[in-house]
Amino acid sequence: MNRGVITAVVIVIILFVAARFYFTGETGQPEQTRQVTVPTAKPAPPAENKAPTIKHPIYEIQVGAKKREMPDINQKAMPTLANSDAPLRQDLSGLFDAGQMKMFVFKNLIRHFVVTVDNLPRQKLPQQDRFVSAVPGGFKAEEAGGKDKYILSNANYARYEPFVKLAESVDLKKLVTLYTEYYSLFQQAYQELGYPDSYFNDRLVEVIKHLLAAPEPQGPVKLVQPKVFYQFADPDLEKLSAGQKLLIRMGPDNERRVKIVLRRLLRMLVKS
Repeated sequence: MNRGVITAVVIVIILFVAARFYFTGETGQPEQTRQVTVPTAKPAPPAENKAPTIKHPIYEIQVGAKKREMPDINQKAMPTLANSDAPLRQDLSGLFDAGQMKMFVFKNLIRHFVVTVDNLPRQKLPQQDRFVSAVPGGFKAEEAGGKDKYILSNANYARYEPFVKLAESVDLKKLVTLYTEYYSLFQQAYQELGYPDSYFNDRLVEVIKHLLAAPEPQGPVKLVQPKVFYQFADPDLEKLSAGQKLLIRMGPDNERRVKIVLRRLLRMLVKS
């Protein structure tokens, strides 16, 4: 199966789960973040810009025992990036049921997904760039008593079980095809974000490795509430990136299951 694309495709699902988790305001309410403006229309990088150095080409596709160097990914006319929401909605409707489709926010979806990917290894995710709707219900903390005043509630973890199952059971082959067809738009959005000489699929590989490095706390996750928002009591956890915090807040079982998927993908991606 495809190496670079498979990793990108499944991380789409992992990020879909993670973003729905994040955008509920899991620290009590969403924190204020630096506003990141996503361009609505920006010309492609000038011709004199050098081509990006590519570590994991999107065109290295292997289907079964047959490998073709350059797949025909332009069998249908591609929309412009600015007009991609409607056709993407139509194509995704063949992969997700009506209830799942309601979870997506089709307003600059590709651009907002690219912004989310790029910011997962950073401290904050820009709130205005969501590509999925919020998970119903609110953040749940429990009073622990004693010096440990609060802990992350197990009831909080259960809210994300359906989305982890989705990541484990999604039809990867169909998603691979879809991602490949739209890849040029993901690449364009990444270059317009300020990376004219970089390759979006390589950034996805960096992100998946970063997520796999997230710690797996043993026992209850202790919280503090110095002001309005909850924070991790452990300063080492509190200083983690937004993406690694997402995995921890999903709960230990969900984190392990997500990492199993990511490790399988990484074995397919990295040449031994």
